[in-house]
Amino acid sequence: GYKDSSEPIITWLGHATTLVQMGGLNILADPIFDKPSFLYPRALPFGASLDKLPKIDVVVLSHNHRDHMDEPTLRWLHKHHDPLFCVPEGDKLWFLRRKMPKVEEFMWWETLEVQGVDITFVPAWHWSQRGLFDHNTSLWGGWVFDALGHTVYFGGDTAYRQEYFKAIGEVFPDIDVAIMPAGPCDPDEWMRKSHMNAEEAGQAFLDCKARYFIPMHWGTFYFGIDLFDTPIKRLEDWWIKYQDVVPEYSLCLCKVG
Repeated sequence: GYKDSSEPIITWLGHATTLVQMGGLNILADPIFDKPSFLYPRALPFGASLDKLPKIDVVVLSHNHRDHMDEPTLRWLHKHHDPLFCVPEGDKLWFLRRKMPKVEEFMWWETLEVQGVDITFVPAWHWSQRGLFDHNTSLWGGWVFDALGHTVYFGGDTAYRQEYFKAIGEVFPDIDVAIMPAGPCDPDEWMRKSHMNAEEAGQAFLDCKARYFIPMHWGTFYFGIDLFDTPIKRLEDWWIKYQDVVPEYSLCLCKVG
């Protein structure tokens, strides 16, 4: 079950979908319950029963790609939970057209306080598009949640840009948990334009100086040519190689759910 706690509780639900419970607020990031299209079946089922989800107060979206901003999922959440949707600049109209009016748009570094939790949109290196004619007409990024002395960073989709992660670590110098994408890793030359591989994710964790690292965006859909667990095996190898510089016991490999 999902219980209240003064410490943040983080549940990985597959792909990038993550439930962050902190400061009395239930925040769901990049929710997708099924699959973005028939081309990409789920290798892992969604990590929770929908009727067992706690009351979702806030839904944050990193960008508008269909594996992160899934229309059937968002409609279901609107109908059953009526959350506040926090979205990148340029995506608000999509919600208004679908009669989902509880929506706030963000530029990078903008913060909204919701019931004592500060929610801040932060930079990422990626891109956006849903249709044929809307390439990069909306923003993309990650999110930082701050409440009661705890800070959680959700990275969204991003390629590796050291200056971005260092800036996030400077603005938020006490990140407890970084939830960051670790794949797809291959084909490397193509993926690295907009995604981090496992080793880059490890370096990004060091750059933002967080205490714990939860990898996401792996093992759910076959978007690259990786095997199911390639990102995690590569991440574990990287962690062993850099064990002198990463905080002890900092890698948290969550099972789905």
